[in-house]
Amino acid sequence: MGNRILQVLLVLSVTIVLLLGIIPKVIGISIRDATFTSLFDLIPMETRGQLSINETQFDNGWFRSTAQINVSYTALDLVDDLTMLVEFDISHGPFIFTKAGLKFGLAHATVQPSFNTAEITSVLTQIPFELPRLSFDLFVAFDQSLTATMEVSPVSYDDSAARVNFAGMSGSLQTNPDKSSEIFVSVGNLQLKDLNSQFGFNLASLNLQSSSTQISDILAPRSARLTIPATSISGPLEVSARDILINSQIQKSAVAGALDVYQDLRVASIKSDFPFTSFSWTTEIKQFRAEIIRSYYELITDLQEQTNPNSSTAIDQSNFMNQQLGMLIVQNSLILNNLILANAFDGDHSVDLKINWAGLPNLKSATDLNMSDVINAMTIIIEISLDEQAIMGSQFSELVEAFVQQNFLRMENDRILLSGSLENGALNVNGEDIPIDQFF
Repeated sequence: MGNRILQVLLVLSVTIVLLLGIIPKVIGISIRDATFTSLFDLIPMETRGQLSINETQFDNGWFRSTAQINVSYTALDLVDDLTMLVEFDISHGPFIFTKAGLKFGLAHATVQPSFNTAEITSVLTQIPFELPRLSFDLFVAFDQSLTATMEVSPVSYDDSAARVNFAGMSGSLQTNPDKSSEIFVSVGNLQLKDLNSQFGFNLASLNLQSSSTQISDILAPRSARLTIPATSISGPLEVSARDILINSQIQKSAVAGALDVYQDLRVASIKSDFPFTSFSWTTEIKQFRAEIIRSYYELITDLQEQTNPNSSTAIDQSNFMNQQLGMLIVQNSLILNNLILANAFDGDHSVDLKINWAGLPNLKSATDLNMSDVINAMTIIIEISLDEQAIMGSQFSELVEAFVQQNFLRMENDRILLSGSLENGALNVNGEDIPIDQFF
């Protein structure tokens, strides 16, 4: 009985060992699809026409594989394509030893990129110090999720002309099986100083967080948050700012086939020769047609496919596409809201601008567009509120007094106010109707 158990255990042990030995080779056979196809699938369809990815070498081993691919990016304003050679050193799963320790997954790759474009190479060779080291790693899990990490080493340079100190940078991209994704980027302290002009720049740090419900779709709902604790410019122009925050979101609109875009910029503290000490700007764009964005990328792709993008045929096609994009914007509705809050001259001020464009869906040609239709399709509401004591104590006091006398501004409760609207073809400023015909 005991011998039988030992035989079973021996067979199981041998089977496990064989499986652990065979699995890396099996993974290696499919590593090309598991890695490169997955990476290509992450690129949005709208931008794939600008990218060309070609495999130049792939050596498949038992436990490791190596590969080289050429990546080319076509830009309209450059004579030559931007090209990069990317080398992969791939470890096969299921057991993978990385810098972070033992991991279980399909594959892990160390990535080494290098530019092949003469323009970029020429610029890089002119930099008077050694460039920071770049390290890229990819990890593909069993569920086909992918984690990409990047690190840029610190740099320190000091001579008689310039001083550079950079604390380094790190970033990561996590894509999930459903193609949702999260991006994290952290930039360390950056200090630049031109000792001849005494121009200096300092960035305390920068952090970026972003998420998307579908990384391969540029129109999918997504959000991003960027924070900068402090930054400053020194020299002839002295400017410093603290607690900079930018939030942005893209969501599906209540109108089918449209998007709502939100962005909020806030600077809590500003010190400079300018009168502003704080600033915020909130923007909302609603009912923006997704078709306009897709048509824009189609225009770019079509132009790039032209043998000579500057030829008369390409220019005619570009003009035609621009007209089509313009027609789409004019025909469809759009809502644009802007709210600006600022502290200047030791007072708080605000500008609230709302624009509602109803669209001209029956317009067939730009030649049929007339100003009367445009005015009737547009609603504009603006509210300006300024601190009276702050503004009247500034160099703009005489200008404000002139506008008050002309009834373009009014003073109430220690505020300088302007209320204006354009609605149903009628213009109103501070409660007074103004004939709009005089402006046309």
